[in-house]
Amino acid sequence: ENSLSWHDRRQRLLWIFMKFACKRFRTQLDSHEEVVRRSDMRQPHEYYPLARRKRRTIIYHAGPTNSGKTYQALQRLKKGSSGLYCGPLRLLALEIYERLNAEGVTCNLLTGQERKDTPNAQHTSSTVEMAQITKNYAVAVIDEIQMLADNERGHAWTRALLGIAADEIHVCGDHSVIGVVQKLCKLTGDLFSVQEYTRLSALEVEQ
Repeated sequence: ENSLSWHDRRQRLLWIFMKFACKRFRTQLDSHEEVVRRSDMRQPHEYYPLARRKRRTIIYHAGPTNSGKTYQALQRLKKGSSGLYCGPLRLLALEIYERLNAEGVTCNLLTGQERKDTPNAQHTSSTVEMAQITKNYAVAVIDEIQMLADNERGHAWTRALLGIAADEIHVCGDHSVIGVVQKLCKLTGDLFSVQEYTRLSALEVEQ
């Protein structure tokens, strides 16, 4: 012991203390590590473990208004054994809820203002802020995906895109955020493709 240098003695004392602290304060250290992990914003996709267990297929339906992009996505949603629609407005979520039920696809409604549960429903129509990320789905539709870039509500579309645990996700919107969605899919390891649409008829403004 006397032959040890001051540096070696200090290192040994430090090792003894760390061994004691790890044993004595294990619970506190685990809690601290969990806080640090949850506070790390560099890997936001890791906040959604259920979605990360899947290699999802993301289909970007890109086109202008009145191009049929959302219609095509909804057709795929209706064929899924289970599904989730996420829209920007309560009234739009209500419209999809009513349409699916009218077409024989039993569907629930979930918005910030109301909730309607339909017996045996495997589909849900919701506002994007209410998107369910703790359930598995066969198909999901995220409408108006360009809202991803919105300063006030963009976080809700980011959460939906990263967190929805669906085998197949159809995102609908203009071309402005194709690059962003593609980069997020590369981050998560999901498959990504784009379907292009053109306007079906000219927009007319009443005089």
